[in-house]
Amino acid sequence: MPRQRPAGVSQIVSAAELADLMGVDRHTIVDSWVPKDCPVVERAVGRRPWRFRVSDVVRWRIDTQDGNAASVGSGDLRDLQAEGQAIKNASDRLDLEAKRARLIEMDLVGAEVASAYAATCQRLLSRAPRIAARVQGETDLTSLERIVHDEMCSALEALVAPETFGAGGVADDEDDEGDEE
Repeated sequence: MPRQRPAGVSQIVSAAELADLMGVDRHTIVDSWVPKDCPVVERAVGRRPWRFRVSDVVRWRIDTQDGNAASVGSGDLRDLQAEGQAIKNASDRLDLEAKRARLIEMDLVGAEVASAYAATCQRLLSRAPRIAARVQGETDLTSLERIVHDEMCSALEALVAPETFGAGGVADDEDDEGDEE
């Protein structure tokens, strides 16, 4: 299963995703938190899932804990403080993950590198017939080396000039046809 982008604090997520982020069971959110006025973006109807904004829920949990702190004993207060710290840590982690996701989409970069590599390999391998035609009858070793060098340089230009790639991800060779000498 492909790795999905991390949920940002302001991102809208399902009840299951929120449960994973908050470290609780999905039923805790739907059966316990929602009746206690946990903020909901969209209630589940039919096959449509629950939707929650992470930042609103985290804020609600912190506010709810602050309001409950005055009416509990010291053991409960420590538990609430620990839960509050855990929620704050989760919120901070989500903020950091969201910032990382905005800096660079690693999956996209990897896909672009793989595409460029595949296109370059294809360009290099497709040069064999052109090189054969250009070296036919050539006996001078320096001329042969220059022809092969020129063809390899032409094939590798795609690495330094990605705008030469066509819609299919492979560089167009039309402009190379006039290179033969």
